[in-house]
Amino acid sequence: MRVAFYAPLKSPDHPVQSGDRQMARQIMAALRAGGHDVRLASQLRAHASDPDPARLAELKRDAAAETARILEDWSGEGAWRPDLWLTYHNYYKAPDLIGPEAAQGLAIPYCGIESSFARKRRSDGWADWTASAEFGMRRARLNFFMTDTDRQGLAELLGEGRLVEMAPFIDASDFADAGQPHSPDNDPIRFVTVAMMRARAKLDSYRLIADALSLCDDFDWALEIAGDGPERSSVEALFAPFGARVTFAGELDRQGVVDAYARSDALLWPGFNEAYGLVYLEAQAAGLPVAALDRGPQHAVIRAGETGLLTAEDPQAFAQALRILANDPQQRLSMGQAARRFVHGERTIAVAARRFNQAFDTIEASKPVSMQPAGFPLSRAVLDQVAETGRTMSVWLRDDDAVTPTHQLDRLLETVCGRGMALTLAVIPQYATPTLACSLERAPQASVATHGLAHINHSPAGTKSSEFGATREQGDVEQDLRAGLDRMRGLFGHGALPLFVPPWNRMAEVFHALLADCGYRAISTFGAAGEAAQAGLAPVSTHLDIMDWKARTGRAADDLDVEFAQLLKQRLEIGNAAPLGILTHHLVHDETAWSALDGLMALLSAHPAVEWLDMRGYLAEKSQ
Repeated sequence: MRVAFYAPLKSPDHPVQSGDRQMARQIMAALRAGGHDVRLASQLRAHASDPDPARLAELKRDAAAETARILEDWSGEGAWRPDLWLTYHNYYKAPDLIGPEAAQGLAIPYCGIESSFARKRRSDGWADWTASAEFGMRRARLNFFMTDTDRQGLAELLGEGRLVEMAPFIDASDFADAGQPHSPDNDPIRFVTVAMMRARAKLDSYRLIADALSLCDDFDWALEIAGDGPERSSVEALFAPFGARVTFAGELDRQGVVDAYARSDALLWPGFNEAYGLVYLEAQAAGLPVAALDRGPQHAVIRAGETGLLTAEDPQAFAQALRILANDPQQRLSMGQAARRFVHGERTIAVAARRFNQAFDTIEASKPVSMQPAGFPLSRAVLDQVAETGRTMSVWLRDDDAVTPTHQLDRLLETVCGRGMALTLAVIPQYATPTLACSLERAPQASVATHGLAHINHSPAGTKSSEFGATREQGDVEQDLRAGLDRMRGLFGHGALPLFVPPWNRMAEVFHALLADCGYRAISTFGAAGEAAQAGLAPVSTHLDIMDWKARTGRAADDLDVEFAQLLKQRLEIGNAAPLGILTHHLVHDETAWSALDGLMALLSAHPAVEWLDMRGYLAEKSQ
């Protein structure tokens, strides 16, 4: 399978070493070990240290441009095209602003690994950033979690159904030839710490080690510290009282770290605010027991009492753990052996590769067999009544979010246009590809409308999604409206309808006049409210949505039949001549949706009471 991979916090190609970069590389390695062709989708870093609204707006613009590039690069004839998208570490400070839209545009499953949700961020300064991250979590077909903390957060947001455990893992090959377990007779005990020297949490861990060692005068010890960073002088000051007992090795390359473990007896690293800590797995792979804080994330990588000692956050407790490791060499040896078995048996690239494949197989297995077209007996009965009166019902179909040719789009065109019926594709301008324009030249019954600019939510957190909500500046809105129309005309020429379809079917009425000024003549949203518009725009609403958006599945045909029959009956009774609109989203249809659409088109294409509209002709009449 071809897999597109993205890490918004830090690309696996980033020049600065970190646990995030290492984990991203290991995930790609595990996917390749499972037989997949993996490619990095983007190097865009969507990270912020503080919740600056201007920074988020800038990132959304950059992400939209990057999404458009990806769709164009991977949609052309002969292009490498992924079968699945996987994003690593989507969370409030580094939301995935590319993957959900790119995956939908490519009509492939979107998945996430190590996504993190914290409810408290919904009500602080990070609320808008959190909403952006949540969008990806909700969209994901599978969410792989690495710690129980992340599982709890995701379960609160999504339930358990789409969650898959993926225990933290490492490339343990460098430790496969590690020497014999460390001798219990070493004197003094040789501790090692491997960590970057940064402010806040990292410095707190170094401080706790120093404070604990100051209480360890009852046994002989030595400590080697491997690492470097902006707080090196602060770390050196913490350990200065110990003199030659502490040595600073500086930042080591991979082999240097392996060698440091080989000459040591135990790893010391409290791990304040660690996501889980790959250093723990590396040390254990080398046969070292570890001393760390007793926190949830540490339990994901350490077996308490078996491969390491977990303690409270005070120096006395941590010092006692060091004392046990120093004074009981047999226990230290046994724990080191258990640690090595644990990592090499359960936390390797090969193990992760198998877990990925098992999970991906469930996506394939979840695809149901093709269903027969659904019947619409209630709707047929109402249409028969309409025919008896000598009247007709005007009906049209709008399909949203097209950006590039896909087999789903082909199926939509066959289902609708194959019956001689017209449809209107609401195309996202910024993501639309030239290949879409070329392919639609062979589908003369398909017209195109402008679907926003980039389908980006600009509404404040806690409010309904909208690209053109009332909180936006008029100048920004006008710029986006003109950019969208220019892009559509560049791709489709005069074939682009003067019809605007706002994403999420929402647009503040105060901006309707801007639509008219930009050259639009009509607006299409959803429901009865969409049958009215301002500034002389012609309203052409949709009324029957094929999808259940809470479940992200197609609606049952029986339910659609009841609703559509009621819509027809209301129009018959009150004499409403406005067109009835059917709304589809071909990129996310399941077989239930396709079956319902097939059955509905079979009915409407053949019934004499139906006047099926081509929106080009309808809008031309409205403009006269």
